[in-house]
Amino acid sequence: MRGAGCTINDLWDRNLDPHVARTRLRPIARGAISPQTAIIFTGFQLLAGLGVLVSFPPACFFYGAPSLLLVATYPLAKRVTYYPQFVLGLTFSWGAFMGFPALGLDLLSDANLMLAAGALYASNVAWTVLYDMIYAHMDIRDDATAGIKSIALRHERNTKAVLSGLAAVQVGLLGLAGWTIGAGPVYYILFARMFITLILSSSYMWCMKTPYFPLGMKEVRWLLVLRGIGGFFGVFGMYYSLLYLPLADATVITFLAPGLACWACSILIKEPYTRIEQIGGLISIVGVVLIAHPTSLFSSNSSNISPSASGSADGPAAVNGTKIAPPTAPDASSYADVTPSQRLGAVGIALIGVIGAATAYTTIRWIGKRAHPLISVNYFAAWCTVVSITMMLALPGVGFLVPSGLKDWAYLIFLGTCGFIMQFLLAAGLSYEKSSRATNMTYTQMLFALAFDKLVFGTTPGLTSIIGSSLILGSAIYVALQKDAATKKEEGNGQGYTGDEEEARGLVEMSLENDDRENEIRNVEEVQMRTLR
Repeated sequence: MRGAGCTINDLWDRNLDPHVARTRLRPIARGAISPQTAIIFTGFQLLAGLGVLVSFPPACFFYGAPSLLLVATYPLAKRVTYYPQFVLGLTFSWGAFMGFPALGLDLLSDANLMLAAGALYASNVAWTVLYDMIYAHMDIRDDATAGIKSIALRHERNTKAVLSGLAAVQVGLLGLAGWTIGAGPVYYILFARMFITLILSSSYMWCMKTPYFPLGMKEVRWLLVLRGIGGFFGVFGMYYSLLYLPLADATVITFLAPGLACWACSILIKEPYTRIEQIGGLISIVGVVLIAHPTSLFSSNSSNISPSASGSADGPAAVNGTKIAPPTAPDASSYADVTPSQRLGAVGIALIGVIGAATAYTTIRWIGKRAHPLISVNYFAAWCTVVSITMMLALPGVGFLVPSGLKDWAYLIFLGTCGFIMQFLLAAGLSYEKSSRATNMTYTQMLFALAFDKLVFGTTPGLTSIIGSSLILGSAIYVALQKDAATKKEEGNGQGYTGDEEEARGLVEMSLENDDRENEIRNVEEVQMRTLR
């Protein structure tokens, strides 16, 4: 259905697309495909969608049919209103309703289910408007010339305020949806872990008088806000999925984020993403699967896998988080008690977490050296702390938990300290190195998990775990060693990659009033970074 919507959109816009640089080479716009052929192709797409729809319970047909009206009419919105992104959100978010009848749940007969579905749908609408408003800035000049309306044109002067408001609405509605399905324990962990990170990073920058503390340079503040929001959804998605998925399954889903971030960086900031690096990422994913043994792929052997063999530290750390013990109920240890609807919801939220983590990785790389890494960490920690404590105080049945003993306090402090160190090193690495190589190193977390399994728990890795760790280590080393060769080749061709130039492309246009002052501040930051290293 998404493909059919795209074809319909290209048919409606075949006379507008040639006037926009980004869309002028689309098949219909450039004449490679006739409108008649495109209509026939759309018919086949709709038939394929119908085939999928009829495989679900009959109620899904009645819930899904109204979406056709939105799919067909969305392209008209940009001709009559400055808010076509809102109509796009109504269209793209329809799946929030479809999941319930697909599981045999009647929304019309259960007020709580309707509230959860409505909040999830509205949250997705806000998220769609947010990211498509950023996307619309790519075409803002061509749209103005061609007479195409968009929210970016309507709010060009206050884009950051609108994005911030949309983000707040999205998080609030997502929290409401979480409350209706009992997602409370996630907020305890987020608050404790992020509050400690916020205190440590703020204290260091205050003592060291870090330039632009605490908000960062004005030109990159919107990216810092987006980094905080993406990081929150990344860590929330991982922690929530642990309530209903085995740790190994959640871990494998989590490790989709680095590859997605590399792809995003190659498009948004034109950062090279070579074939060798792509292959290295795929090999690392295979290694993760071999070590984690997700039950969905290794169900026959899952009973022989120690819960710790997947590495309790590796999953959350890959999504802007750190070590966490899964909540007591329901979790992987009582997996037989998890219902299909809970599992499906956990997979969906885990995938939202992957998008959030990839957003965080991409924005950190986009910011580059224009903000101290700890400023980026602060935005992430502050956002998670505010959202978590708000949810704990506002949502019935969640409340606030205090550690009951010295041992719990020690675990909590250790959790926050490790998270702070991890977040700083991640932000610093992405600031100074290409995303493809920096994120590729995150796969080595699995190696540390295996090592600690042996040293702490006495668990001996199996043959598949050893093969998986060898694949991860080998690909990481090989990709890292490709740097010098690739750089020399590019320099020989006069096409050397300059990260700072690429970071400044896209939506950000640097407008510094005093270059000497900025160079002086950058030198101070370099000294601080060198001291920390």
